[in-house]
Amino acid sequence: MKSLYSIVLKKKQDVSQITCNPTLGAMDSEYCKILDGLVPTDAFISGRVKTCIKELKLTGGIDFNNHYLMAFDAYNEAVTYYDLKERGMKIRNIPETSSSTPDFEVEFSYKDWDESQKTEKIFLEVKSLAYANGNQEYRKAQEAAFESYVSLEEKRASGRRICTSEYCVSPLGEKDTGPTGEIEEFNKKICNNIKASQFKYGNGDDTILFVDMSQYMFPFKKEECLPVYPDVIRHYCASGRLWMLAFGKEGERIFTWPEFEGKGNFDKELKRPGVLNCFDYIKGVIFCSGSEKGKRKLYGFYRYDEQEEKTATFLYKVCDFVNDDKNTNGFRFFIDLEEDLKKRYAGN
Repeated sequence: MKSLYSIVLKKKQDVSQITCNPTLGAMDSEYCKILDGLVPTDAFISGRVKTCIKELKLTGGIDFNNHYLMAFDAYNEAVTYYDLKERGMKIRNIPETSSSTPDFEVEFSYKDWDESQKTEKIFLEVKSLAYANGNQEYRKAQEAAFESYVSLEEKRASGRRICTSEYCVSPLGEKDTGPTGEIEEFNKKICNNIKASQFKYGNGDDTILFVDMSQYMFPFKKEECLPVYPDVIRHYCASGRLWMLAFGKEGERIFTWPEFEGKGNFDKELKRPGVLNCFDYIKGVIFCSGSEKGKRKLYGFYRYDEQEEKTATFLYKVCDFVNDDKNTNGFRFFIDLEEDLKKRYAGN
């Protein structure tokens, strides 16, 4: 059997200089090599890699189809499983049954307030967010990229020594390009796939929603985990989209980036409440952003009133940044910002 790395590389080479494929682009070469190396010793990863390869072989030509998404789901489950193990977790896949179940059982250890070592477990339900409108936005991206490459070739053929071209990708569709529209579109994609049985499993242990956003080419940063944050360089404040996805309320005012200095920076008010305000049986949510090894970040959210629960302890162990509905960790961003500014302007 050919390796996952070689198959993904060949697919990328076939697409390169003709068009783009956002799903292939989110399948990182380094992760593919790691997963290939674990196939002989890890039954779960072996199964996911085989499924991924099978689906990639069914994709046929360059045009986008559902087999790419099915391949990515298998790939992403394997990467999530591997990443959590690398972060010190003991993780077990839960076999599928006739009823809906979460994807993983995760066991973790921590020191309690009295320094005693404790071990707990939580469940994890993984959702990979795809582009809006089925395959339509993927195909639009491919068409735009193809036209851009054609334009480049025409410029080269005309004798130009320096040629440039660009194209636009709209992962969430073109209905609304502002932050409120983005938050609401993400919210719909997440909430429309929630099944209560996936979060009420076993003996009542906490279940966390893991939302993978690695197909989106714009990586989220930790400031998006705050309700509002300042952009010091560009002189405006913006609403944190991830925080609003978790805790936003209907009618909440959203700050956006102004087109020019002096223009107001309020966007439309939210019409959809955040995920943790909609489903009390979801104990926490993790947003995963970035697709490359070393750049993949986990941002965790939980309710302040549940700070003593297992979910909060787990999130602090596994995530790169954590916040709650009281914004109790907002100050950490400002401490880091202060340090960054000191470094930026040191000696000036």
